[in-house]
Amino acid sequence: MPYLFLYIICILFLVLSQIVNTKYRKTCIQFVFLFLALFSGLRDNVGIDYSTYVELFDDAIKGNEVEIKEYGFVLLMRFIGLIGGTKQLLFLVCSIITNVFFYKFIIRLDPKYYFGATLVYITVGPFYLTSLNLIRQYVAMGIFIYSITFIQQRKFIRYAVALLLAGFCFHLSVLLFIPLYFILCRKIKWISKLVLFLVFTVGSKIFIYFISLTPFGVYLNMIFSPPSLFLVILFGSISLYFIYKEAKSDFNEDYRVFFNMNFFSFLLLSLLAVNNGFLSELILRMNNYFMLSMIFLIPYIVYEQKKQISKISYAYFLLFFLSIYFFKNSILDGESISLLPYDIDINLFY
Repeated sequence: MPYLFLYIICILFLVLSQIVNTKYRKTCIQFVFLFLALFSGLRDNVGIDYSTYVELFDDAIKGNEVEIKEYGFVLLMRFIGLIGGTKQLLFLVCSIITNVFFYKFIIRLDPKYYFGATLVYITVGPFYLTSLNLIRQYVAMGIFIYSITFIQQRKFIRYAVALLLAGFCFHLSVLLFIPLYFILCRKIKWISKLVLFLVFTVGSKIFIYFISLTPFGVYLNMIFSPPSLFLVILFGSISLYFIYKEAKSDFNEDYRVFFNMNFFSFLLLSLLAVNNGFLSELILRMNNYFMLSMIFLIPYIVYEQKKQISKISYAYFLLFFLSIYFFKNSILDGESISLLPYDIDINLFY
């Protein structure tokens, strides 16, 4: 089973990163991301959008009109075609860019978080596995999460330029996060959080009720299918726990951006929970950006435990739970989300 093989290789290098000399720790993490990039980049007919990208690539290299708004991505496809590259080279390039930026984000964290952050990235469904489906958005998400450091350093120009390039070349959705530079680094008062929560829940219910009274109300049940309520509740509960920990603990001010991202993720998950799937696809895609905070917050909560026995218990529980979650998504549900069957294509050039 390819995903079992992927998991074993990654876990071996992650464990190795904990027992080798500290100067080789980054090297072990680099091998993990190299394997992740190759596994994703050399896949053949894997992913919900795979056939769509094959068609886009064919249109681009033939000079036909390409039905996407990100012109930089069109130029990338045409350049790959110009040098004799195949659609597989396109997938490999996108995979490398995505995983390089996620690697660079993780490697900027405190070394004690390397293992946990990388494990969360690999095993939590909305991260690595979903990057096999939503290719362009996850390149943009990789650039976004890497650019968080510019928020922490108060470097707006660099942050804005990075996201503008990500939007031009890969996915326009990332442009919505440029104004968040002025919010994510600030301390949001609890009364403000309560008001936002009420707006996102009660306010949205009122908004949808008024829509139902108009001729457009018929569309509410026709074109929107609700997401998994279990997953919404699961991730919503995790987000709520992080909100609780934010209130109870003192933390490095640089970490505030992650707690704020988590709060906005909680708002969007609450919106999904109370509105029966209205605009679920759009909300889930936007929430993917905010949920990236979990890559840091999950290992942070483990290491924040004061007692060693608590720290060890948290770590083993998370390893077990995340492993089960990974196998559920990749193997048990693999066919339904187009992750299986997994094949390899190494023909990068014609």
